[in-house]
Amino acid sequence: MTTLAFAKLNLTFEVVGKRSDGYHEVRSVMQSVDFGDTVSIVPAAYIDAPNSTEMHCITTGGGVRLPWGTKNSAVKAYNLFRDTFGLPAEQLDININKVIPICGGLGGSSTDGSAVLRLLNGYCGTGLSTAELQTLAAKLDSDAAFCISGGTALATGRGELLEALPPLPDCGIVIVKPNTLTGLVTTNMFAAFDRVKLRMKPDHCGLTAALKAGDTAGIARRLYNVFVEVLPRSYKEEISDAIGALLNVNALGASMTGSGSCVFGLFETTRKADSAAEELRADGFECWSVAALLTTSR
Repeated sequence: MTTLAFAKLNLTFEVVGKRSDGYHEVRSVMQSVDFGDTVSIVPAAYIDAPNSTEMHCITTGGGVRLPWGTKNSAVKAYNLFRDTFGLPAEQLDININKVIPICGGLGGSSTDGSAVLRLLNGYCGTGLSTAELQTLAAKLDSDAAFCISGGTALATGRGELLEALPPLPDCGIVIVKPNTLTGLVTTNMFAAFDRVKLRMKPDHCGLTAALKAGDTAGIARRLYNVFVEVLPRSYKEEISDAIGALLNVNALGASMTGSGSCVFGLFETTRKADSAAEELRADGFECWSVAALLTTSR
């Protein structure tokens, strides 16, 4: 059984404050995009696997290797489902064709874990609803519940409380990964908010109104991520350069997603996004032209 694990973007991201449980309260408008990993589960009998669940990461280049064990969201999802509902006696192999950049703020870990939960739900016939899968996924991490359903949503709480929003109108999106940046530790980024006073906050209400009106330019003007305020100086310069590069190729607006290091820009049309991506690649940027995922049917 195979499914696509779609990446996500944070159109807005705000840290509201520290919670009593040690997590941070957030508010974010999230969007899934048609760009992601391919995740499969295969009975071991078909692949002559040893007597334990394994995971093979098949890459599209770059030699990416994912960690095996409890730090891997796909393994965590497998163990969570097994401990909650049980699994067939046969061993299962997890295969991931990894396309989403590691530590890019695109939810690559979360979406892989959510994909495993969806696959196991179908394979084992547990019949969990989307809401039930989201509740289970929230035990993996803060973005996993959104990755179960995708689409466009306002996320609150740790990120697991979701309110569906009108879909992003037809437009073009270009995702850029600054070549020299590696991922930042998200927990360290959150901790930095406890030591600073934010100068700006995202206009969630204005962005929601623009979504309802189908106003792409209005949405683009309201893209904002407070994580940019606590980036280390060297990272902030790289992120600013990438955002500037997107604006220079006529993006209507651009921002960083998650805790970085990827940034994205919105364009009037997919044709303009494709053209912009070609220009950016010629300038040495690693980037992808993608479409908003308007349906979450899988």
